[in-house]
Parts: sequence; C-alpha cells; structure tokens
Amino acid sequence: MNFREDLRFKIDASTGGLALTGPHDKTILLHPIWLRERVIDPNSYDAHSRQRLYEPTDIDNDIRILSAQINISDRLDVVFNDGLESFVSVSNILSEIGWQKNNEVMPEPMKWTANFEDWPRANWSDITDSKTLFALLQEYYKHGFLLLENTPTQKNSLYEIAKLFGHIRGTNFGLLFDVETKINPTDLADTNLALPAHTDNPYRNPIPSIQFLHCLHNDVKGGLATLVDGLAILDELRHISPSYVDILSTTQIRFRYESDETVLQSYGTLIELDFDGNLRCIRLSSRVDYVPVLNVDTLSKFYEARKQMHALANDPHFQIKFCYEPGLLLMMDNTRLLHGRTAYDNEQGQRLLQGCYIDHDGPDSLFRKLARDCRLSQTDQEKI
Repeated sequence: MNFREDLRFKIDASTGGLALTGPHDKTILLHPIWLRERVIDPNSYDAHSRQRLYEPTDIDNDIRILSAQINISDRLDVVFNDGLESFVSVSNILSEIGWQKNNEVMPEPMKWTANFEDWPRANWSDITDSKTLFALLQEYYKHGFLLLENTPTQKNSLYEIAKLFGHIRGTNFGLLFDVETKINPTDLADTNLALPAHTDNPYRNPIPSIQFLHCLHNDVKGGLATLVDGLAILDELRHISPSYVDILSTTQIRFRYESDETVLQSYGTLIELDFDGNLRCIRLSSRVDYVPVLNVDTLSKFYEARKQMHALANDPHFQIKFCYEPGLLLMMDNTRLLHGRTAYDNEQGQRLLQGCYIDHDGPDSLFRKLARDCRLSQTDQEKI
C-alpha cells in the first residue's frame, strides 16, 4: 500500500515506545504496553475468539521495544525486551489513531425536518446482499430510522425480520405485540385515537433502544404515521431559548405505567445530553410523566419549556407522515426519534401492526461486522 512508504518510525529512548510519523509529518508516540496489547501472533492471540491468551496486567511496566520493522503484508514486526517477538496490524494501528479511515465508525447523525424526502428505504428482498444492507444501515445511523418495503405479512413474520438486526427484547407486552383497536386497552396505542409525538416506554430501565412497527393489514381511513427528529427539536429549542434546554436536561422526571398486572417506573430527563452537549436520549411521553415537587418558579419554567418542546414535536414543520401499507416496516431509534399517528376510523376496516424492541448493540454489531468483512475483502484484493 503506497501510504506505508511514507510511514517513518523510531524507538523512543526515554519511554521504550515507538514514535510513528505519517506522510503529513505528524508524529505520535505509541506506548510499548499499548503496542504489546495489540500483538496478534498465535501464541498471544486466539484468532477464533479474538481475545488475548495472556493477562495484560502481568506485563512488566518497564517493558520496552528493542526493534520494529514494517512488513509489506500489513505487519509491524516488533521485538520486546522480555523476549517476545510478535507483530501487529499496521492498518489497525492507523485506524485506531485516526490516520486512516475506520469504516467501523458509524456516520454522524444528520438532523432533518418535514422537507426531508430521501428517506432510507429498501425492498426486503434486496437486503440479503451485504453491501445493500451495509449502505442501508449507514442511512439508518444518519437519520435514525429506515423503512423496509414488501416484507412478509403473515402473522409473527416480524420474528424473522427483526432477528436480522438483533435479539428481540421482551417486555410485559410480549416478544411481539399487536397494535390495534382493543376493548379495554392497557395502552392508548391500542385505540383509534390520535397519538401525539412521543417516545416509547420511558418508564422502563433501561428504555428500549430501537422499535419495529410492521404493518400486516390496513384498510382504515386515517391513521397516518408521524416521525420527528429529536436532533432538530433540540436544535430549535436552543435557538428559541437555551434556558429551555437547560431545565429540560437537568430536571429529573418520574415516568410511570400501570396496569392490573404491571407497575413500571423510572426516572430521567426529557432531554439527556452527553459531555459535549450532544443528544444521548430524548424522553417525551406526556401522558405518563410526573415532575417532582419543586419551587414554584422552577416548575413554571419547566412547564413552559415542556410546552414548547411538545409544540415543536407536533408542529408539521418537523414531522414527516406516511401511511402504513401492508408489508411496510419501520425501524426507528427510540432514543432519538419521536413518533405518533393521526386518528383513524376503524368502523369500516382494520388496522393491524405488530411491534417489538431490540437494543442498540444488535445493529451496532451488524454494522461493524459488515464493515470488517468489507475491510478484509479489500485487504485480500490488495494482496493479489
């Protein structure tokens, strides 16, 4: 590979590590233990489990590199002062330090509003191809959802569809649950009422990460599905008043669900941010949230901010709408997107969806596996 001709390195006398310089003349000092933990010779690393065959905390803290040489087959051959002669992958090092694109990194999220038209979608019969599936997952990470068309419409066929992406997480509603008008429903989803934009199950710990909704039958009038991007809502709230985001991201709310058999309760903020101020999780389910007893001024500010957040989430400017046709499946990030529906008339027809939940690690694992397979395939081609 041509870029490796521009790699230069030398052993650092003070640390015993390796000073690596790239074609951009940027240098990074690699700790000797850091390199030692990445050796992949058969005596140190099990190729099947991809785990170390030794305990890394047993490595002497004073270990040093005696020699290093880049091999043309993507190997950095290294000799350590405790006698180990091994090698590491040059590509893995460059990806890990950010000098080479790492295709296992999910794409950055892209916020969207109602004018978003290029929805991530695919025909179910097409995603048996790994390249198509990988491309679809990239769009999922960008936009927080995907649509599969022409899926099977037999009862419980969602089992086979969902397991492509991850393991189904059961709840008190079952592994799969039916969404249809029911007598004496235990959830408003099982009525024909309009549902405002919301996230599912904020009363669970942990909250279900990803939701599937699969249309098996629909011949009613109305019942349009709505989707809203939490990133766009957060951005607009910051534009209107940063104080709204401050109070919504710091006030702990009690979320509670009750039925005759179940009492679920959990706490969290309506907007959860990471250290960089990026959205980690959004919780909006105004029918089941209870703010604690705070002072009057704080509560007034909270209620004003929540009202604004709810209004934005139900503003047509931020919503996309679609009709559930039989065979259409929605997969959405329940920690980023809000969803709802318009009311429908079921006196002359039936609307039946099946749903389930999986966790983030399912699609995350699938994405990285497809990326790794693609990388290995490219490496094999380069060796030819």
